Amino acid sequence: MTTKLRAPDLPARRLSRPRLVASIEESLAFGVVLVSAPAGYGKTMAVAEWARSAGDPVGWLSVDPGDGDPIRFWRHLIAAVDSALPGTADRVGPMASEGELAITSVVTALIDTVADAGRRVVVVIDDYDAVDSPAVDSTSGICCRSDPPT
Repeated sequence: MTTKLRAPDLPARRLSRPRLVASIEESLAFGVVLVSAPAGYGKTMAVAEWARSAGDPVGWLSVDPGDGDPIRFWRHLIAAVDSALPGTADRVGPMASEGELAITSVVTALIDTVADAGRRVVVVIDDYDAVDSPAVDSTSGICCRSDPPT
């Protein structure tokens, strides 16, 4: 799970994107930033470059299709937030093994914990489109997916 919770290493020889990094930083004022482009355009590397220079704590979660299970998704997301805001996992408590009510109470506790931190905490969810789970979408509030135009 350690590799899921850290930004990828930046190669020594890479195309630096200072304007994109600055744009990501400026966009954080809106709360949620979506970086979207076709595969291979360097989205993950650009966000990883931004994360290395961010002034705020940054948690990282790389998701895969297995994270379509809401319990697994939220366990991993809590761990990502905990890496940016140590003690979060202890304050939120253990994730119950089943039940939407349990997830709702854990998500509420997570939101309260981050709000009580008194500072901005950023969490990158890399490859969220791999999750493809209405159950995760509904528990995370990410409910506005749309298919690309044909």
